[in-house]
Amino acid sequence: MKAGKRKITLEHLSKIEGHAKLRVKVENGVVEECEVQVVEGARFFEAILRGRKFHEAPSLTSRICGLCSVSHTIAALEAVENACNIKMNYTTMLLRELMHAGEFIQDHTLHTCFLALPDFLGFENAIEMAQANREETKKALHVKKIGNDMVEMIGGREVHPMTALVNGFSKLPSRKELQQMKEALEGAKEDAMAIAKVMAQLPYPEFERETQYVSVVGSSYLGDLIATCKGNECFPQKNFADYLDECMNPESTAKYVVRENKEFMVGSLARFNVNMQHLSKNAKKIVRESKIKFPNYNPFYNNFAQAVETVHCMDKARTIIGELEGMEMEKYEDVCIDAEDKRAKRGIGAIEAPRGTLYHDYTISGNAIQSANIITPTAQNLKNIEEDVKAFLPTLLEKDKKEIIRNLENLVRAYDPCISCSAHFLTVEGI
Repeated sequence: MKAGKRKITLEHLSKIEGHAKLRVKVENGVVEECEVQVVEGARFFEAILRGRKFHEAPSLTSRICGLCSVSHTIAALEAVENACNIKMNYTTMLLRELMHAGEFIQDHTLHTCFLALPDFLGFENAIEMAQANREETKKALHVKKIGNDMVEMIGGREVHPMTALVNGFSKLPSRKELQQMKEALEGAKEDAMAIAKVMAQLPYPEFERETQYVSVVGSSYLGDLIATCKGNECFPQKNFADYLDECMNPESTAKYVVRENKEFMVGSLARFNVNMQHLSKNAKKIVRESKIKFPNYNPFYNNFAQAVETVHCMDKARTIIGELEGMEMEKYEDVCIDAEDKRAKRGIGAIEAPRGTLYHDYTISGNAIQSANIITPTAQNLKNIEEDVKAFLPTLLEKDKKEIIRNLENLVRAYDPCISCSAHFLTVEGI
């Protein structure tokens, strides 16, 4: 690429969920400007929630995203229950964990095998890749289907669960369904592990940029403490607003989120950097055999981390099913809130969605939602993506324009961004 002023505009980034624009200005080999602009229409879900009854929040917010509908449902349930001081029973906790694991399995498999993998294997898209690798593609589809089936078994359908309620579920899975699911998970274990091993061997660019990494800490992705990998600081989810700041960008319909005025990363790689000791035995084995070291500061390895996390979630699901089979599951109990009690009650739900930490923050007065704030993982990653592009682009300037754009697309795609979630991508201007 010649010296002087250059402008890169990527008008459309394929193989992500939603639409965004990347503007980059380069002058004499130096990146002067870099901006991710979300150009999705504003969603207004927070405004839609105002005045609605508390029990409507899970169903409404699940519509924010067809990929992360389970995570939005559970985060909404947690926020309502924390606001109203409702303690869920043990059966509910296990079923939510199981449904959540199903979302991770289907979502991660979709991204790693059908959105990210074709780039590294030299295919234009997943259809071309499938034609050349039919048997491998069938195995990947089978793993994804297990995740879909698990969500449907607990939530009543594959997308936008309808059985998950405040303080329980309207329908419990049968023991036969649980047994069949456990057998399916066992049968697909080797396929999931094989996918992770393929993702470990891909020719990722040699690029590292250490940043802050944030995730829920502990063995449960529905846990209470949020941790950082750089400073080893923990804070309870109810205090998240003291640690994270939302910023407006006049060129974008999405908010940016920073921590102490600095960018940070959430998602699978962040969870590995913060929380790796809690991975399952099979997941740890894959990491150990890959010889990939963690903490890891190469964002492209988020693809590998997602594949390993799929194995972890399958192992976790089998363990949960085993526990459910050996106990008498508790039924849902209806929840009534005094509509005359107008005292403001604030509740926060913070969980790990496939793409990173998700926050739902509600204030409830009587039995209605007075205000709501939702912070999605992609909104938290946007600033970090910009800083990665600024650091990565100078290493590409000797390549031709087509190759530069391909590498930038792969970098953004490694984050598995969900743009419509964050809009409350890739146009590149600058080469």
